[in-house]
Amino acid sequence: MNQRPKSSYIRFEAAMPNECWQADFTHCRLATGADTEILTWLDDCSRYALSVTARERVTGPITRDTFRTAVAAHGAPASTLSDNGQV
Repeated sequence: MNQRPKSSYIRFEAAMPNECWQADFTHCRLATGADTEILTWLDDCSRYALSVTARERVTGPITRDTFRTAVAAHGAPASTLSDNGQV
């Protein structure tokens, strides 16, 4: 039995660029065996990657700083969206 809420099946997409940015990070193991985390800020409407950075570990300050850098380059979004991760 699937336990996902019905609302999770509703697709959404921002109507205009800079209406909503999404943030997420993923773990990646490099060829050297080192672990890294890739942090991405994505414009929801255009799917344009506003910022993609690789760090040994993504922290709150790193997330804040990459957001500020993306805002300086692309203007401020009306809203942001991320999952419920600690960062």
